[in-house]
Formats: sequence, C-alpha cells, structure tokens
Amino acid sequence: MKAELKRPSWYTEDPTPEAIEALSLLNGIWSEAATRFAAIRSVQESKGKITSFGIQKHINQIIDERFPANEWEGSKSRYRKGDTWVRITFRHQMSVGAELFDVIKMTGKEKVKQTLLLAASDDFLKVISPRDAGSLSSFDKLAQEMSYMRGTTEVPLILGCLKPISALSGPVHELVYGPRLRGE
Repeated sequence: MKAELKRPSWYTEDPTPEAIEALSLLNGIWSEAATRFAAIRSVQESKGKITSFGIQKHINQIIDERFPANEWEGSKSRYRKGDTWVRITFRHQMSVGAELFDVIKMTGKEKVKQTLLLAASDDFLKVISPRDAGSLSSFDKLAQEMSYMRGTTEVPLILGCLKPISALSGPVHELVYGPRLRGE
C-alpha cells in the first residue's frame, strides 16, 4: 500500500523522518494481506466452512507485526515513535469523530508534534471489505470532516489516502478482484 498525503490548510510542515518511515512500512502490506486472505479462504473452503469476505483483518495483523518490529510503540494500528503518532483506520464510520479526537488528544496531552491519520479511499475499501465498505471510515469521509474543522483547531495533522500498489499473483488477484466483489 501507499498513502497519498493531504495536509489541512492550517498545517504546512513536511512529514517527520518518523512519518516517512511509517509510510515506508506500508510497502508490500497489500500483497501480503491479500495472499494471507486467499490462503486462509482456500483452507476454509476446503473444509466446507463459511468463508470471510473482508481483508482488513489481515491488513491490521501485518501492521501490528511491522510497527513494533521497527521500534514503534503502540498496538491496534495506533503507533508512536519519537514525536510522531500514526493511526491507520478501518473502523466503522461512526468512529470518524473519535479518530479526529484522538489526534487532538495526542497533540494536546501527549505532546506529539505530528500526526498521520491514514485511511483507505472509498474505492479501495470496496475491495478490502466489499460487504462493509460503505459503513467504514474512509479517507474521503475523514477529509470531509477535516475540511469542516477549518478554523476550529490547528492540530499538526496530515491525512493519508491508502491505495493498493502491490501486484497480486494470478490466483490471488482473481479471488480478490473477482466474484468476491459481487458477493459470490
């Protein structure tokens, strides 16, 4: 995955070295998560079990493996290193306000100098979780709320729009982008 960054009008700082490191940790997550998803789904199908449709569980697991392995403190897709805090969200859209409130708390109470709030685009969410995409927090929803916040706060926030960049192998690609997206 990669994150295309968007700064609010009130914040013009460049990403910190830790923020750049966090973004680099996203490389390959999409391919790895999709491959895990396909393997587990194949085993489930072979045993006649109900299969899952969402890949976000696997994305979250890989994030929660990579960040601590690279000396980031935290868990559950909320990580801090130095004065930088990163939140990668696939939560329900009712959490959009909570995500922004966490940014305010981290900068006000925890004295974080820069925050990254990363979420998938609406289109990517349709691939990650076809059944739940419309109800999940997306970059688009966060950007809309961030625009609405103009004039109310000046927190050091950078939003990131998560997009897939990793190529998927033939069978994994077919499973991820094939009939599963139609609910089959």
